[in-house]
Amino acid sequence: MLKSRIRLKKRTGRRYRNMNNLFTVEETNLICIFQSDSRAKVIEDIHKAMKHIDDDELLELSVRVAGKLESIGDEEYARLVLEAAK
Repeated sequence: MLKSRIRLKKRTGRRYRNMNNLFTVEETNLICIFQSDSRAKVIEDIHKAMKHIDDDELLELSVRVAGKLESIGDEEYARLVLEAAK
């Protein structure tokens, strides 16, 4: 019984995750730099930029953001509220 609860929770967590909490403030700011109507374009632009990043932390952030964007669908991306923090 415990296993089925865990599976259900994981499945539910993926399907109904809160999109506003999917990305950190830093991750959201990075997405805003490359913001586009196309999730694929943002991912492509982040990958292009990674070739020129010398800072390890920024490179790690870029890899993490690209991975998260690849894990969501276009419909989920379209629902994201993307505003850079001031």
